[in-house]
Amino acid sequence: TDTVMGNNYFSWAFASLSREPLPVVPARGSYGGGERWSPDRVKVALVAATDGRVTVLDFTDPGAVLTTDWDLPGMIGAGWLPGSDGMVVARRVAQTVVEVVVRGLDGTVGTPQRVDVGPFTSSDDFEMIELVVSPDGRSVVLAHVQSDRAVLDDVPLSVLADDGRLRIMGPTAYPVRSWSPSSDRLAWASDRGLAVVDDETARHLDLPDGAAGQIDWLAPDRLLVPGSDRAWLVDPVAMAVTGTIEDPGATGIWAVAGDRVVRAALADGVLLVRWYRADGTPDGPDLPLTDPGGTAVDAPTCLDVQPAPD
Repeated sequence: TDTVMGNNYFSWAFASLSREPLPVVPARGSYGGGERWSPDRVKVALVAATDGRVTVLDFTDPGAVLTTDWDLPGMIGAGWLPGSDGMVVARRVAQTVVEVVVRGLDGTVGTPQRVDVGPFTSSDDFEMIELVVSPDGRSVVLAHVQSDRAVLDDVPLSVLADDGRLRIMGPTAYPVRSWSPSSDRLAWASDRGLAVVDDETARHLDLPDGAAGQIDWLAPDRLLVPGSDRAWLVDPVAMAVTGTIEDPGATGIWAVAGDRVVRAALADGVLLVRWYRADGTPDGPDLPLTDPGGTAVDAPTCLDVQPAPD
Protein backbone atom coordinates (compact mmCIF):
# COMPACT_ATOMS: atom_id res chain seq x y z
CA THR A 1 0.00 0.00 0.00
CA ASP A 2 1.09 3.57 -0.57
CA THR A 3 -0.47 5.06 2.56
CA VAL A 4 0.73 4.73 6.14
CA MET A 5 -1.31 5.85 9.14
CA GLY A 6 -0.14 6.61 12.67
CA ASN A 7 -1.55 8.44 15.64
CA ASN A 8 -0.90 10.27 18.85
CA TYR A 9 -3.41 11.03 21.58
CA PHE A 10 -5.21 13.79 19.68
CA SER A 11 -4.96 13.34 15.92
CA TRP A 12 -4.23 10.96 13.06
CA ALA A 13 -1.36 11.50 10.64
CA PHE A 14 -1.37 10.07 7.12
CA ALA A 15 1.88 9.73 5.17
CA SER A 16 2.82 8.41 1.75
CA LEU A 17 5.64 6.01 0.91
CA SER A 18 6.02 7.74 -2.44
CA ARG A 19 7.64 11.12 -3.00
CA GLU A 20 4.34 12.88 -3.50
CA PRO A 21 3.04 14.24 -0.18
CA LEU A 22 -0.52 13.48 0.84
CA PRO A 23 -2.89 16.38 1.49
CA VAL A 24 -3.79 17.26 5.02
CA VAL A 25 -6.81 15.24 6.13
CA PRO A 26 -8.91 16.74 8.93
CA ALA A 27 -9.43 13.58 10.97
CA ARG A 28 -9.70 14.01 14.72
CA GLY A 29 -8.40 11.11 16.80
CA SER A 30 -9.43 11.98 20.36
CA TYR A 31 -12.24 9.45 20.73
CA GLY A 32 -12.96 6.06 22.21
CA GLY A 33 -13.42 3.37 19.58
CA GLY A 34 -11.14 2.05 16.89
CA GLU A 35 -10.03 2.13 13.28
CA ARG A 36 -10.97 -0.29 10.50
CA TRP A 37 -9.08 -0.59 7.21
CA SER A 38 -11.32 -1.68 4.34
CA PRO A 39 -10.76 -5.06 2.64
CA ASP A 40 -9.47 -3.28 -0.48
CA ARG A 41 -6.94 -1.45 1.78
CA VAL A 42 -7.61 2.03 0.33
CA LYS A 43 -10.17 3.26 2.88
CA VAL A 44 -10.13 3.60 6.64
CA ALA A 45 -13.10 4.05 8.96
CA LEU A 46 -12.59 5.98 12.18
CA VAL A 47 -15.21 4.41 14.47
CA ALA A 48 -15.73 7.02 17.19
CA ALA A 49 -18.10 5.21 19.53
CA THR A 50 -17.86 7.83 22.28
CA ASP A 51 -18.94 10.51 19.79
CA GLY A 52 -21.54 8.45 17.91
CA ARG A 53 -19.78 9.06 14.61
CA VAL A 54 -18.13 7.12 11.78
CA THR A 55 -15.73 8.91 9.44
CA VAL A 56 -14.59 7.09 6.29
CA LEU A 57 -11.50 8.36 4.49
CA ASP A 58 -11.08 7.10 0.92
CA PHE A 59 -7.50 7.19 -0.44
CA THR A 60 -8.39 5.80 -3.89
CA ASP A 61 -6.98 9.06 -5.24
CA PRO A 62 -4.32 10.10 -2.70
CA GLY A 63 -4.36 13.60 -4.14
CA ALA A 64 -8.06 14.06 -3.40
CA VAL A 65 -9.04 12.11 -0.32
CA LEU A 66 -12.81 11.64 -0.02
CA THR A 67 -14.40 11.98 3.42
CA THR A 68 -17.76 10.49 4.42
CA ASP A 69 -19.24 11.32 7.84
CA TRP A 70 -22.11 9.51 9.53
CA ASP A 71 -23.57 10.93 12.76
CA LEU A 72 -25.01 7.90 14.58
CA PRO A 73 -26.11 8.54 18.19
CA GLY A 74 -25.71 5.37 20.25
CA MET A 75 -23.31 3.78 17.74
CA ILE A 76 -21.23 1.03 19.39
CA GLY A 77 -19.50 -0.67 16.47
CA ALA A 78 -19.01 -0.93 12.70
CA GLY A 79 -17.52 -3.45 10.30
CA TRP A 80 -16.72 -3.35 6.58
CA LEU A 81 -18.67 -5.19 3.91
CA PRO A 82 -16.49 -7.52 1.80
CA GLY A 83 -16.77 -5.26 -1.25
CA SER A 84 -15.44 -2.21 0.67
CA ASP A 85 -18.44 -0.25 -0.58
CA GLY A 86 -20.18 0.07 2.78
CA MET A 87 -20.30 -0.92 6.41
CA VAL A 88 -22.52 -2.74 8.87
CA VAL A 89 -23.22 -0.44 11.82
CA ALA A 90 -24.67 -1.29 15.24
CA ARG A 91 -26.40 1.18 17.57
CA ARG A 92 -27.68 0.65 21.09
CA VAL A 93 -31.30 1.91 20.89
CA ALA A 94 -32.72 0.51 24.15
CA GLN A 95 -31.51 -1.15 27.33
CA THR A 96 -31.42 -4.60 25.73
CA VAL A 97 -31.83 -3.82 22.03
CA VAL A 98 -29.21 -3.21 19.33
CA GLU A 99 -30.11 -1.95 15.87
CA VAL A 100 -28.02 -3.24 12.97
CA VAL A 101 -28.10 -1.61 9.55
CA VAL A 102 -26.09 -1.72 6.30
CA ARG A 103 -24.91 1.70 5.12
CA GLY A 104 -23.42 2.22 1.67
CA LEU A 105 -20.76 4.79 0.87
CA ASP A 106 -23.07 5.91 -1.94
CA GLY A 107 -25.61 7.09 0.64
CA THR A 108 -27.92 4.10 0.60
CA VAL A 109 -29.21 2.80 3.93
CA GLY A 110 -30.64 -0.68 4.38
CA THR A 111 -33.64 -1.69 6.46
CA PRO A 112 -32.72 -1.60 10.17
CA GLN A 113 -32.85 -4.92 12.01
CA ARG A 114 -33.38 -4.87 15.78
CA VAL A 115 -32.16 -7.72 17.96
CA ASP A 116 -32.28 -8.37 21.68
CA VAL A 117 -28.71 -8.90 22.90
CA GLY A 118 -29.35 -8.19 26.57
CA PRO A 119 -28.17 -5.23 28.65
CA PHE A 120 -24.62 -3.95 28.62
CA THR A 121 -23.14 -5.50 31.77
CA SER A 122 -19.59 -4.16 31.98
CA SER A 123 -18.60 -1.84 34.82
CA ASP A 124 -16.99 0.38 32.18
CA ASP A 125 -19.36 3.07 30.85
CA PHE A 126 -17.89 2.70 27.35
CA GLU A 127 -19.55 0.01 25.23
CA MET A 128 -17.90 -1.31 22.08
CA ILE A 129 -18.56 -4.37 19.94
CA GLU A 130 -16.85 -5.89 16.93
CA LEU A 131 -18.96 -6.59 13.84
CA VAL A 132 -17.37 -9.45 11.91
CA VAL A 133 -18.94 -9.79 8.45
CA SER A 134 -18.69 -13.08 6.57
CA PRO A 135 -16.79 -13.16 3.23
CA ASP A 136 -20.05 -13.58 1.31
CA GLY A 137 -21.54 -10.53 3.03
CA ARG A 138 -24.65 -12.38 4.19
CA SER A 139 -23.92 -12.86 7.89
CA VAL A 140 -22.44 -10.81 10.70
CA VAL A 141 -21.31 -11.76 14.19
CA LEU A 142 -21.78 -9.33 17.07
CA ALA A 143 -18.85 -9.74 19.43
CA HIS A 144 -18.88 -7.87 22.73
CA VAL A 145 -15.55 -6.34 23.71
CA GLN A 146 -16.59 -5.36 27.23
CA SER A 147 -19.44 -7.60 28.32
CA ASP A 148 -19.91 -10.70 30.44
CA ARG A 149 -22.72 -12.00 28.23
CA ALA A 150 -21.43 -14.57 25.75
CA VAL A 151 -22.23 -17.77 23.92
CA LEU A 152 -20.58 -20.79 25.51
CA ASP A 153 -17.90 -22.67 23.59
CA ASP A 154 -19.86 -25.93 23.48
CA VAL A 155 -23.03 -24.66 21.74
CA PRO A 156 -23.66 -23.35 18.21
CA LEU A 157 -24.01 -19.62 17.73
CA SER A 158 -27.55 -18.30 18.08
CA VAL A 159 -29.13 -16.58 15.09
CA LEU A 160 -30.74 -13.40 16.34
CA ALA A 161 -32.44 -12.39 13.10
CA ASP A 162 -32.80 -14.17 9.78
CA ASP A 163 -35.57 -12.98 7.49
CA GLY A 164 -33.82 -12.95 4.14
CA ARG A 165 -31.82 -9.84 4.97
CA LEU A 166 -28.57 -9.75 6.91
CA ARG A 167 -28.12 -12.80 9.11
CA ILE A 168 -27.09 -11.64 12.59
CA MET A 169 -25.35 -14.07 14.93
CA GLY A 170 -24.25 -13.86 18.55
CA PRO A 171 -23.72 -12.18 20.88
CA THR A 172 -20.33 -13.69 21.53
CA ALA A 173 -17.39 -12.88 23.74
CA TYR A 174 -14.30 -11.06 22.60
CA PRO A 175 -11.96 -11.69 20.77
CA VAL A 176 -13.15 -11.35 17.19
CA ARG A 177 -14.24 -14.49 15.38
CA SER A 178 -12.63 -15.64 12.13
CA TRP A 179 -14.93 -16.70 9.27
CA SER A 180 -13.98 -19.57 6.99
CA PRO A 181 -13.42 -18.65 3.30
CA SER A 182 -16.75 -20.30 2.45
CA SER A 183 -18.61 -18.37 5.20
CA ASP A 184 -20.02 -21.55 6.74
CA ARG A 185 -17.88 -21.85 9.90
CA LEU A 186 -16.40 -19.67 12.61
CA ALA A 187 -13.22 -20.25 14.56
CA TRP A 188 -11.92 -18.53 17.67
CA ALA A 189 -9.57 -18.93 20.58
CA SER A 190 -11.14 -19.93 23.88
CA ASP A 191 -9.66 -20.33 27.34
CA ARG A 192 -8.96 -23.99 26.55
CA GLY A 193 -7.79 -23.77 22.96
CA LEU A 194 -9.66 -23.73 19.65
CA ALA A 195 -13.42 -23.64 19.01
CA VAL A 196 -15.05 -24.13 15.60
CA VAL A 197 -18.83 -23.78 15.19
CA ASP A 198 -21.44 -23.76 12.48
CA ASP A 199 -25.24 -23.80 12.51
CA GLU A 200 -25.46 -27.40 13.65
CA THR A 201 -22.37 -28.34 15.62
CA ALA A 202 -19.67 -26.98 17.89
CA ARG A 203 -16.25 -28.60 18.19
CA HIS A 204 -13.38 -27.91 20.54
CA LEU A 205 -9.70 -28.78 20.56
CA ASP A 206 -7.59 -28.50 23.68
CA LEU A 207 -4.09 -27.14 23.11
CA PRO A 208 -1.12 -27.53 25.48
CA ASP A 209 -0.65 -23.84 26.23
CA GLY A 210 -3.91 -22.45 24.90
CA ALA A 211 -4.21 -20.26 21.83
CA ALA A 212 -2.81 -16.72 21.77
CA GLY A 213 -3.58 -14.19 19.07
CA GLN A 214 -5.75 -14.02 15.99
CA ILE A 215 -6.69 -17.33 14.34
CA ASP A 216 -6.50 -17.33 10.53
CA TRP A 217 -7.62 -19.71 7.78
CA LEU A 218 -4.76 -20.90 5.58
CA ALA A 219 -7.28 -22.78 3.45
CA PRO A 220 -10.85 -24.09 3.88
CA ASP A 221 -9.38 -27.23 5.46
CA ARG A 222 -6.55 -25.71 7.50
CA LEU A 223 -6.32 -23.23 10.36
CA LEU A 224 -3.33 -21.40 11.78
CA VAL A 225 -3.66 -21.24 15.56
CA PRO A 226 -0.95 -19.06 17.16
CA GLY A 227 0.66 -19.87 20.49
CA SER A 228 3.18 -17.90 22.51
CA ASP A 229 6.27 -19.51 20.94
CA ARG A 230 4.82 -21.78 18.26
CA ALA A 231 1.86 -22.16 15.93
CA TRP A 232 -0.36 -25.15 15.30
CA LEU A 233 -1.80 -26.19 11.93
CA VAL A 234 -5.25 -27.63 12.58
CA ASP A 235 -7.76 -29.58 10.49
CA PRO A 236 -11.07 -27.85 11.42
CA VAL A 237 -13.19 -30.86 10.46
CA ALA A 238 -11.26 -33.59 12.25
CA MET A 239 -10.27 -31.06 14.95
CA ALA A 240 -6.76 -32.46 14.96
CA VAL A 241 -3.31 -30.88 14.89
CA THR A 242 -1.66 -31.69 11.55
CA GLY A 243 1.59 -29.83 12.16
CA THR A 244 3.46 -27.59 14.55
CA ILE A 245 5.72 -24.68 13.63
CA GLU A 246 8.44 -24.17 16.23
CA ASP A 247 10.04 -20.73 16.43
CA PRO A 248 13.01 -19.70 18.57
CA GLY A 249 11.80 -16.12 18.86
CA ALA A 250 11.04 -15.32 22.48
CA THR A 251 8.10 -12.99 21.86
CA GLY A 252 6.27 -12.41 18.62
CA ILE A 253 3.14 -12.67 16.56
CA TRP A 254 1.85 -14.74 13.61
CA ALA A 255 -0.14 -13.97 10.46
CA VAL A 256 -1.32 -15.66 7.28
CA ALA A 257 0.05 -14.30 3.99
CA GLY A 258 -1.82 -16.04 1.18
CA ASP A 259 -0.68 -19.67 1.26
CA ARG A 260 2.21 -18.95 3.64
CA VAL A 261 2.66 -18.17 7.32
CA VAL A 262 4.62 -15.16 8.60
CA ARG A 263 6.15 -14.76 12.05
CA ALA A 264 7.64 -11.55 13.45
CA ALA A 265 9.55 -12.14 16.69
CA LEU A 266 12.41 -10.99 18.87
CA ALA A 267 15.50 -13.22 18.71
CA ASP A 268 18.77 -12.20 20.43
CA GLY A 269 17.85 -8.52 20.37
CA VAL A 270 16.93 -8.49 16.68
CA LEU A 271 13.38 -8.26 15.34
CA LEU A 272 13.10 -10.92 12.63
CA VAL A 273 10.44 -11.72 10.06
CA ARG A 274 10.32 -15.38 9.06
CA TRP A 275 8.24 -17.13 6.38
CA TYR A 276 6.88 -20.68 6.40
CA ARG A 277 5.09 -22.75 3.79
CA ALA A 278 1.59 -24.03 4.46
CA ASP A 279 3.04 -27.35 5.69
CA GLY A 280 5.11 -25.56 8.33
CA THR A 281 8.53 -25.82 6.68
CA PRO A 282 10.73 -22.67 6.49
CA ASP A 283 10.54 -20.67 3.27
CA GLY A 284 13.56 -18.49 2.59
CA PRO A 285 15.95 -16.54 4.84
CA ASP A 286 14.93 -14.37 7.77
CA LEU A 287 14.42 -10.66 7.24
CA PRO A 288 15.93 -8.56 10.07
CA LEU A 289 13.96 -5.41 10.79
CA THR A 290 16.55 -3.98 13.18
CA ASP A 291 20.21 -3.28 12.56
CA PRO A 292 22.46 -6.18 13.64
CA GLY A 293 24.32 -3.81 15.94
CA GLY A 294 21.14 -2.53 17.56
CA THR A 295 19.04 -4.14 20.26
CA ALA A 296 15.29 -4.54 19.87
CA VAL A 297 13.38 -4.47 23.13
CA ASP A 298 9.74 -4.07 22.10
CA ALA A 299 7.99 -7.12 20.71
CA PRO A 300 5.48 -6.63 17.88
CA THR A 301 1.82 -6.48 18.88
CA CYS A 302 0.16 -6.37 15.46
CA LEU A 303 1.09 -8.04 12.17
CA ASP A 304 -1.04 -7.32 9.11
CA VAL A 305 0.26 -8.73 5.82
CA GLN A 306 -1.26 -7.68 2.51
CA PRO A 307 -0.36 -8.74 -1.06
CA ALA A 308 1.51 -6.27 -3.24
CA PRO A 309 -0.57 -4.76 -6.07
CA ASP A 310 -0.23 -6.34 -9.52
